Amino acid sequence: MLGTTATIGPEFIYHQDAFNATYGIEHKAVKYDPHTPGRIVIVYKDRGGTYDDGYAIAATIVGDQITYGTEVKFTGSNESIDYLDFAFDPNTPDKFVIVVSESSNNGGLRAIVGTLSGTTTISYGTTKTINSGGDYCAIAFNPHSIVESEFVITWSDDIQTEGIATLCKREGTSISTVTSQAFSQDSVSFTDISFDPFVPDKFIVAYYPADLRPTCIIGNISYNNTITFGTEVEVTSTQYAHDIKVHYNPIFKNKVFLSYRKVYSPLHLWAYEGTIDGTTSTWSSPESLYSGDA
Repeated sequence: MLGTTATIGPEFIYHQDAFNATYGIEHKAVKYDPHTPGRIVIVYKDRGGTYDDGYAIAATIVGDQITYGTEVKFTGSNESIDYLDFAFDPNTPDKFVIVVSESSNNGGLRAIVGTLSGTTTISYGTTKTINSGGDYCAIAFNPHSIVESEFVITWSDDIQTEGIATLCKREGTSISTVTSQAFSQDSVSFTDISFDPFVPDKFIVAYYPADLRPTCIIGNISYNNTITFGTEVEVTSTQYAHDIKVHYNPIFKNKVFLSYRKVYSPLHLWAYEGTIDGTTSTWSSPESLYSGDA
């Protein structure tokens, strides 16, 4: 049985759209800073204006109280974004990288380094274009990359209709791409990625191909900076997935947790436990975390 009862504290508003805005916040991501206890960053798309702008805001948590800094826009003028994700650099304090798919200006996959100073102040480097087309992006830093700040972006190639993993490196506020490798020859959606905390340079990618079946694959980064993949594993053949997430268990070796929202009504939130064996995986029976149409 998964999960226990949680205690929910008070709500705090971190963004307020105009009263008559047609849309609001979409595709947000929130993560704890691994270097500064009690500090979080929220990255989100704001659909309340003329363009779908990207913002980040930092906050500190003490008990059940949250104190926010000022939201800082990371997109340019006349630019709209679609999907996004971000990750803290586990080896360098106060650094994180945001990856977004742009829906304006013929699209494109872009990344930018964010720097935290003081408690909640954010500044940015220069935007790096990863690819001229791309969507459904996710990002994770390699926790075993000590000398260089190395991370992998997973994304859907809209032009070649493939699932792609791109190895990148961060130096200061600059980003460079190293190599890219396809993990699926199908058009994929809603990718996610998590590195193995125990095995160097090993990671898992979760996604769903055109048939919407939740699928996972194991990847490895070799000494010469190439990426190789195992065999795709379909987690279930009886469900259609949406908003998929995967995480390695930081305590128990070779264990991962996968969750997704079922596409069709009733909109169950499903979860699975996976066991990794080399470059393949096996999966438990599903647990329903939520059942409803919300």
